[in-house]
Amino acid sequence: MRKFLFLPLLALLASCGKNEDCDIVTPQPEDLVSPALYATLSQSSTDPYNGPLEVLPCETNGSFYIGNYTAKGKQVPFPAYYLITNGIGKSQKYPLRLPVGTYNVIYWGYPDYFSTAGDAYLADPTLIIGKKLNTTSLGLRKIPGDTVYYPIHSLVYGTQNINIGKDDLQAHLKHASAALSVIVSETNGDAFSDAIDSMWIYISNIHSNLNYFSARPEGTFKTISFGLKPSTNRTEFNNNFVSVFPSQPNPMFQIFVQLSNGTIKHYQQKLTTQLNAGTRTTVNLSMDGVLLEEGDTGEFQIDKWKEQHDSIHISLN
Repeated sequence: MRKFLFLPLLALLASCGKNEDCDIVTPQPEDLVSPALYATLSQSSTDPYNGPLEVLPCETNGSFYIGNYTAKGKQVPFPAYYLITNGIGKSQKYPLRLPVGTYNVIYWGYPDYFSTAGDAYLADPTLIIGKKLNTTSLGLRKIPGDTVYYPIHSLVYGTQNINIGKDDLQAHLKHASAALSVIVSETNGDAFSDAIDSMWIYISNIHSNLNYFSARPEGTFKTISFGLKPSTNRTEFNNNFVSVFPSQPNPMFQIFVQLSNGTIKHYQQKLTTQLNAGTRTTVNLSMDGVLLEEGDTGEFQIDKWKEQHDSIHISLN
């Protein structure tokens, strides 16, 4: 859950230059402007964005956070919140309200939030009016009682220098997270034995944070864990795409296979690609039967465009 604090405003309004005397005055409600909002997402083409979107205004050409204003003119640290449908923003309770002037606006969107709730988590930053947004970050959330971390919600990010009172909010968004899917099958195409109870994945060398102002990865490196589900006919174990922060080059990929007798088999190998922001990587892993022994053989076939595909073959010979 997001945390908010309030500190006195630090001469942030665009009308206050470095060499000007500036008395901060609480604006009257009628002096606040709520621009229309339009959002697009750049992928292989530019499409209308759909999903939740937060709007965080900062001082012009800087990162000091201004916050938002209520309908009664009270300044609060909560960001403006919109639900975007086909690129058009609607906000019944928390639209952006600002005095006329120029601002540096940061956008964060969560396009799959409602479909991944319960399976993905984020550690939100504490937002403080008057604090530099570039000193805060989004973080991973650790799985309780474990040393590994949850996947995150898919993230999109954008910026805009805007003249409130003249311009509309135009959120041109790009992916700030990477996506990963794993498909495990038998080499001969047979169904997996009932002796296999479950499978799960560790992906390591993932950045622990994304800077909240620039969307650049930062922090230390962590391991993300997620499970695989069998298909109805058990010819595959797979997952829907999960989202992660960007990785170091050649992140370590590990698969764990638990048998019905409680035995856990393990295989690991470094990917030959990197999980960069905006990439969707599919790892196709084929097994010669149940993992009876562990090895380090395998090959990768990679397409390093936005869609990336890696193939791993585990040979027991």
